[in-house]
Amino acid sequence: MDIYDKIEYLIKSNNISRKDMCKGANIGYGTYTSMLNRRSERILMDTIISISIFFNVTVDYLMDNDIPLEPILYKNSSNTQVTISSKERTEKIKEEIKKQYGSIRKFCEVANIPSTTLTSALSNDIGGMGFDKVAKICKILNLDILTFDNIKSNYKFQNITDDKQILLNSYDKLNSKGQEKAIERVEELTQIPKYTIDNISEELSITREDVKDINLYEIPASAGTGMLITDDVPCEIKQVDLTIAPQARKADFALYVRGDSMEPNYYDGDIVFIKEQPYIDNGQIGIFIYDNETYIKKYSIQEDGVYLISLNKKYPPIKIEENIPCKVCGLVL
Repeated sequence: MDIYDKIEYLIKSNNISRKDMCKGANIGYGTYTSMLNRRSERILMDTIISISIFFNVTVDYLMDNDIPLEPILYKNSSNTQVTISSKERTEKIKEEIKKQYGSIRKFCEVANIPSTTLTSALSNDIGGMGFDKVAKICKILNLDILTFDNIKSNYKFQNITDDKQILLNSYDKLNSKGQEKAIERVEELTQIPKYTIDNISEELSITREDVKDINLYEIPASAGTGMLITDDVPCEIKQVDLTIAPQARKADFALYVRGDSMEPNYYDGDIVFIKEQPYIDNGQIGIFIYDNETYIKKYSIQEDGVYLISLNKKYPPIKIEENIPCKVCGLVL
């Protein structure tokens, strides 16, 4: 039984209509019916939480296909333990990633999630991210999927890197005096600039207070068929947290990605940061206007000509014809 079977079962067993459920859970009726008809696997975090609260069932009941139809109810019938807002969830994830991994990029390498996808989600709202990805993030960070609090578990250091585990194992071999000395030595090292995180890279030296206002254009760069950008395209001023999007420091503007042709690096709905420049090097990813349409593509110089390449192999390369103007708008950072 998948999530849609369970939602439909709950609707029927509660003697309500789909419209009643959508209204009560604050979900668009058209959105839900479209997802139901397509049996969409990409369900937003906020949608899952809203349905869970409306029917007073656990998230596990909805998402685990091995759990039978008979619902698992919250012990608290008012469901008051689910009070954390989407903004609070986003902030908790930011804090845990910084505390456990130091940077978004390092965490994404461990989680095997494109950094642009997570950066975009954290810049906007984690509630708009697919539930499967949020669940994966919470599992790696050892966070409760509803409260986003750290889970007090019995297993030891499951989610830390190997080098940190070696350090902790060595620490455990010391007696109390040895442990005190180890802590003193570590504290001494943190006072030496060349050994601290702030001096490892530009990305890690950014402070949480650093923010930047950047123009985010409402008409997206297409990772599919393309869309025309003109000078009068409306945009919003986006305040970017440079601790989660350090590449934005060098950016001149930002665009939304639409389509799937640049997966797995860039997903539909991601925000990309652009450094405005009239050229890019072979192999770099940029924003192009070609034949009056705008693309985010990889620039490729080959023996038989110049191509705009999609990272998703199901899309064929676009060959730039000599008689059709092609303008480089900037480099994707």
